[in-house]
Amino acid sequence: MRILHVITRSEAGGAQTVAALLAERSAAEGHAVGIASGPEGNQEAWAGLSPWIERIGVPSLGRGLSPLGDLRAVREISAAYNKFKPDIVHLHTSKAGALGRLAKGMDPARIVYTMHGYGQQ
Repeated sequence: MRILHVITRSEAGGAQTVAALLAERSAAEGHAVGIASGPEGNQEAWAGLSPWIERIGVPSLGRGLSPLGDLRAVREISAAYNKFKPDIVHLHTSKAGALGRLAKGMDPARIVYTMHGYGQQ
């Protein structure tokens, strides 16, 4: 199975730790795994990941609201879906959750969302 995790930031933190642990476990079980994230954090959360986990940059995906940047991020996430061709997409954090659902290229029934923290609604 091909599993793509999408998360807003790539800094070391709780949500990133969960995504990294899930990615590592899935890869160890033989699944093809990718993590798509924005530039905030300079990919530091993925520094220790196994090399067989694909890292996909989403340059316009940021935490703050930016109508034009968010539209670009939706296109970039769509491109990540088309490139990686996942069977399942696991969205983490509210921003990635919202934009990841708007992106084209995935059957909504194959999208999973995990809320991290109480600040997300």
